[in-house]
Amino acid sequence: MAAMKKVLMTLRIPEHIQTRLSSECSITFPKTRYPMPRAELLELVAGHDALFCTSDDRIDKELLDQAGDQLKTVCTMSAGYNHIDVAEARSRNIALGHTPDVLTDSVAEINVALVLSCLRGVVSAANSVTNGDWEKQNMR
Repeated sequence: MAAMKKVLMTLRIPEHIQTRLSSECSITFPKTRYPMPRAELLELVAGHDALFCTSDDRIDKELLDQAGDQLKTVCTMSAGYNHIDVAEARSRNIALGHTPDVLTDSVAEINVALVLSCLRGVVSAANSVTNGDWEKQNMR
């Protein structure tokens, strides 16, 4: 039987996902806090097959050197990947993953909410009610 792959997680994940992943691979979590401090990330990354990170984690030459040749996959839980040195990772044949379009719907919804808020004077109305001087005639 092959040894379980080792995955370094720099973020907290839901318990049910952790349980499922633990049956497939050996997971290392931060010893201190979230987000994982850079020094701890550099200390723990060696010997792992995969790194699951966030945009708070800088994945650069220094980190990849520290990780060694065993690291084959870096996945970020973010739409963007400007915190990853893509050229350096590719030069080492490290597979990269990210979550494109994960925020597309949320961004659209917030934009619609902001437009409606501006058009209907929601903030002014809420402030008026909070201050106890509700002036219905001044509301749109």
